[in-house]
Amino acid sequence: MKILIIEDSGLARKMVRSMCRRHFPDAKYVPAKDGLEGLTAYKAALEEAPFDLVFVDQLMPNMDGLEAGQEILKLNPSAYLVMVTANIQASTKKEAEGIGFRQFVNKPISEEGMDQILAQWSKDMDI
Repeated sequence: MKILIIEDSGLARKMVRSMCRRHFPDAKYVPAKDGLEGLTAYKAALEEAPFDLVFVDQLMPNMDGLEAGQEILKLNPSAYLVMVTANIQASTKKEAEGIGFRQFVNKPISEEGMDQILAQWSKDMDI
């Protein structure tokens, strides 16, 4: 299993990885500090196999989460994207859903919130 974490905050990247590791200790975790770096990592991974799960921050330098998500879904329409944000507005959520984001998690991320995200992902992916 491979999980891509696209997040400009180093602390938030570590938190997402730490919480996911409780469920998937053997997964490969790839960090990216902005949307452009995340898109590059996603493209490179496609040479072997796509990421199983992608966490994408909404607001980042170089390329925001909406654009990164849109570009990833052009490469792989079945990519499972979770938007991570401190304050998602209804209009942004609607836009993200239209792009293809499947779930949303608020910052600061709680263990309970992450458990719900991963439980829904497991159900959606029939794992």
